[in-house]
Amino acid sequence: MKARKTFLAVLIIVIVLVLSGGAGCGTGEFSASADYSDKNSAGYSGSGGIKQDDITEDAAGEAAVSENNTVSDAVLSAAETAADFGMDTDMLVYHCEITIDTLEFDQSVADFKASLESSEGFVEKESYYDNYHSGGYYVEEEKKNRTYEATVRVPSDRYSEFLDGAESLGDVRTQNAYAENVSPEYTDLKTALEIYEAKETRYINLLSTITDDQYALEVERELMDIEIEIAKLKTRMNQIRTDVAYSYINMTIREVREYAKIKSEDTFGQRMLNRISDSWHLFLNVAEGLLVIFIMLFPYLLIVVILLLLLLFLNRRYKKKVQKRKQQND
Repeated sequence: MKARKTFLAVLIIVIVLVLSGGAGCGTGEFSASADYSDKNSAGYSGSGGIKQDDITEDAAGEAAVSENNTVSDAVLSAAETAADFGMDTDMLVYHCEITIDTLEFDQSVADFKASLESSEGFVEKESYYDNYHSGGYYVEEEKKNRTYEATVRVPSDRYSEFLDGAESLGDVRTQNAYAENVSPEYTDLKTALEIYEAKETRYINLLSTITDDQYALEVERELMDIEIEIAKLKTRMNQIRTDVAYSYINMTIREVREYAKIKSEDTFGQRMLNRISDSWHLFLNVAEGLLVIFIMLFPYLLIVVILLLLLLFLNRRYKKKVQKRKQQND
C-alpha cells in the first residue's frame, strides 16, 4: 500500500513537471528547443548547414521594407543578418531598383552619369523616351514628360556610397533592394570543375599510352567533351565573380512638371476638390486621346460606311428584281 502511494506521488510530480514545461515553451520562457525545431523544419541540417537562399531573401526583404532606412542601409542590414547566420557574405550579389521623379530632368541625368563615372561603374543598357507616340507629329519640349532608364553596374565596395548619392537626384518614389547569395552555386561549380579536371588529366595520360588508332579517336572525343564542360564551368564561375564584384542598379529617372502634395492641414472639402480637379484633368486627357483616335480612324470609318450603304442599295435592288419576277410569273 505504501509503495502504491509513493508511485502515485511520483506520477503526480512528473505530470506537473511536464505541464509546467509545456507552458514554459508556450509562453516563451524556454525558447531554445522551439528555435531549434523551427530551424530544422525550415531547412536547417543537423550538421549546422543553413538553407542560405531562404535566409538571404528573408533578411533582404525585411530590410528593404523598413521605412526608416535608406536603400543602402537596407542592403547592409541584410548582409549583416546573413553574416550572423554564418553565411559567406563575400559571395553576395546586390540588386537595387529605384525610381526618382525630378523637376530638373537634364541635370538629374547628368548628375547620375557623373556619379557613375566617379564610382568607376559602367552602363550595361539604357533607354530614353518622352512618353509621346505621335508618329510624325512634332511635340514641343515643354509638353514632354521624359523618362531615362538604365541598368548600371558599380563596384560592390562603392555600392552603398553610390546609392546614397543617387537619392539626392530628386524625389525617390520607389526603391527595392535585395541581396542574392551565390555561394552554394559557386561551390557546386568549383567541385564539378575539380572533378572534370581530374577526369581530363586521366584521359590525357590514357591517350599517351594508346596504340590503337580507333580507340585513340574515341578517347579524344571524350576528352573534347570534357574540355567543353570545363570551359562552360569556368565561364559561369567568371560571371559569378563579376556579379559579386559589380552590383546591379536599375535606375529610372522621370520628369515631372510639378510636385503635387496634399498637406495634412487641408480640410476634407479641400481634399475632395483636389480629387475632383484631378479626375477632371484625367477625363479631358482621355477625351482628347479618344478624339485623336477617331480623327485618325475617320477615313477608314468613312470607307466602311460607304461600303455598307452600297451593300444595302444592292440588296434592295436585288429584292425588287426578285419581287418583280414573282409578279410576272403570277
